[in-house]
Amino acid sequence: MSDFSKIDAAITQAITDAVFPGATYAIGKDGKVVHITAQGHYMYCPDSPTDNNNTMWDMASCSKVMGCTPAVMILFDRGELKLDEPVAKVLPEFGQNGKDKVTPRNLLLHDSGLEADLPHVESHTTAESFMQGLYSSKLIYPTGTKTVYSDLNFITLGKMVEKICGRGLDEFVKSEVFEPIGMNDSMYRVPPGLRGRCAPTETVDDWRRGLRAERHENFPPLRNCHPDAHLYIQGEVHDPSAEVLNGVSGNAGVFSSCPDICKYMQMMLDEGKANGKQIIKAETIRTWTHRQNDHGSRGLGWDTPHGPYSSFASAFSDRSFGHTGYTGTSVWADFSSRVYGILLANRVFPTSENNKIIHFRRVFYNAVAEATA
Repeated sequence: MSDFSKIDAAITQAITDAVFPGATYAIGKDGKVVHITAQGHYMYCPDSPTDNNNTMWDMASCSKVMGCTPAVMILFDRGELKLDEPVAKVLPEFGQNGKDKVTPRNLLLHDSGLEADLPHVESHTTAESFMQGLYSSKLIYPTGTKTVYSDLNFITLGKMVEKICGRGLDEFVKSEVFEPIGMNDSMYRVPPGLRGRCAPTETVDDWRRGLRAERHENFPPLRNCHPDAHLYIQGEVHDPSAEVLNGVSGNAGVFSSCPDICKYMQMMLDEGKANGKQIIKAETIRTWTHRQNDHGSRGLGWDTPHGPYSSFASAFSDRSFGHTGYTGTSVWADFSSRVYGILLANRVFPTSENNKIIHFRRVFYNAVAEATA
């Protein structure tokens, strides 16, 4: 039987070292969840709620591979989205300023030429204004020549999904991904009644406060939470671009729990199968999780190992894949060992200046590899 005491001890030490105030984490092997538990609190004080396996987390950029990427995979499988046809064929307004030859494959690989994000995101207060800024943006390097990780790539992909399927990205992902897999705690736009289950992220700043006021949104203090909890973002997307886009975006916006993500990662290792259904074609899963070229570590949507500076452990094989999220979330899986690891934490509480998780992720996933060897 595997010994997970080193992993538990590492999480305990990380909380002591203020890597994050709390975490939920899980390990799966050979089709089973072999370890799932939680430690710590929502905040760095013992009278704030205790994290548990049902805590919901702002998945940040893990939303790219839990929401947008599977949506694109499904449309690809159905022949409704072509990887190598110009994005502008679906979104004509995107083709401005030299972007007419950018394809969905470029967006998925992060080699489109788009910059990381729109400059001065805070100047946009509506989704329409933001998208006009994206569509009119210029490329900052020639398409296909290098890899530059960009939220704009996935925001564009999310809009492609919506245009093709004729409904919101959140609606499509719910009906085609979350519900078939049985992910009942996974969603965009958390309703008020579930906010108390969400781990808080960063301090509410003046920009967000102003945007809330302009939208007439109210986030009152929650019962049974720490009295200062309302000073922090809770149950509202942390990512500024996704926030301007009303919480539904290809780059961020998914909230989920650890048991739900276990189901999702097992679906990936089972090559698209869940609950007796083929959610995504096996060949699509195999291809998209494999490194695509020599100028980056990217698969299609997913990331793959890339040496000692990888976000993940060096102990996983070259058939492993995963993704990280800015708030402190991460997922990783290995086809060779049939193992996945999940680490969900709010490292941005109370400030995103805390980057200790970069080192700790490697500690965690190396421990996962060791415990499941």
